[in-house]
Amino acid sequence: MPDDPGLDRARRDAQALHVRVQQEAALALAAECTAERDPARLAPRLAQAAATVADAYTAASPVRAQHACKKGCSFCCYQPVRLTPAEAITIAAVLRANLPAEWLARLQTVLEQRTRGLAGLGVADYRKARIPCPFLDGTGACGIHPVRPLACRGVASVDLPGCQTHYVDPEKPQPRLDQLVFVTTNAVQEALRSTCRERGRDATVYELHAAVGRALATADAAARWAAGEDVFADCLTLDAQQ
Repeated sequence: MPDDPGLDRARRDAQALHVRVQQEAALALAAECTAERDPARLAPRLAQAAATVADAYTAASPVRAQHACKKGCSFCCYQPVRLTPAEAITIAAVLRANLPAEWLARLQTVLEQRTRGLAGLGVADYRKARIPCPFLDGTGACGIHPVRPLACRGVASVDLPGCQTHYVDPEKPQPRLDQLVFVTTNAVQEALRSTCRERGRDATVYELHAAVGRALATADAAARWAAGEDVFADCLTLDAQQ
């Protein structure tokens, strides 16, 4: 069957957009590395800068008005989430600043227990198990929305029925997403990873429970990561489970 010219063009356009956004984000992130003098503040600044670039493209999407995502809609919050150390450290810092000590201790226990249970669990099995994000609140809203991972920011559905169907049966096709948001957010994450990697900092993508749990359990994780230490070295990754 001959290739579809329209599909080929769409792929080329997506690749070109990915490269352009990755370069744009890399410049913004490099500027943050130069400006920040406090090692403990580097991870949050990088995560925030990356989110700012990603959110700008989301806001400018031609199909922004068609996004089905809204507060309390959590059909997509039952699947594996990858994030970088900078993002995990940022989430942990926000949790420490906003949760009472007792709640923080309970959350840490949940993260540790789930991390142990996820070892060896493939992505497909994870989805079938319908493991909820540990940061969903009682109404189904995201409890860390301002600092949610780039992986979450990149999922902008334009297909609410598809979201519902896929939640009920993970073997059904994935819902239709805003491809501009998906491509640009992935490009920003790649820029974040390359920026960290080029400066000798861990840029691995880790599983959400494991990485945030480690960041919470390590009070000086931000400074140690910024110094080049492998704070997350033995944390669960998802790449090895594909």
